[in-house]
Amino acid sequence: MGIPLGSAAAAPKRIRRRTPEMDQRLSDFAGQAAARLNAAESALIRGGAPQAQIARAALGAIAASAARIGLSRCETIAHAGAELIAQGEDAYPMALRGLMRLREVLDAIAAGGREPPGADDDLVAAATQTLPPSIADTLAQARERLMEIAPGARDPRLAAIIDRLADLSAEIGHHRQDEAPAKPPGARRSKGPRP
Repeated sequence: MGIPLGSAAAAPKRIRRRTPEMDQRLSDFAGQAAARLNAAESALIRGGAPQAQIARAALGAIAASAARIGLSRCETIAHAGAELIAQGEDAYPMALRGLMRLREVLDAIAAGGREPPGADDDLVAAATQTLPPSIADTLAQARERLMEIAPGARDPRLAAIIDRLADLSAEIGHHRQDEAPAKPPGARRSKGPRP
């Protein structure tokens, strides 16, 4: 799913000539897109890979519908949101920001029949950046590569390097899990000696 490279930040785009049919199409689009956006937000908040796929599919449908009726800003924001979701949970905060922006644009379309002006370059830039692999992933890949090169590592030094890479990878992964707050905000401190 590619992101349109053009910026939708130019002047507000009037949607073709206003006709009753076009007003109906815009109204239908706004209603359907809002329902899909709600589904995407709910899925994203629930988390997990299957839910992320549901959110991406909903945003893809919004983008396709927006493209059919010439709503380039909606299309750009929806594509960017889908791409951000594909990057994984680290990109979810930016994806949620995009979903909130898409909701604002949809509200403006429903109220006035046109996309409001605005810049979405931050979303497009975040969606198109290539994230570096994590240290744990890099170590795991290095270990796998060493095992491919020397599958029956008889040299004790090579075997020690392979084992150390596995240990480091597991240790880094364990520390990432420990970074989450141990107590929820507002929880009482245990009574004991103060530092």
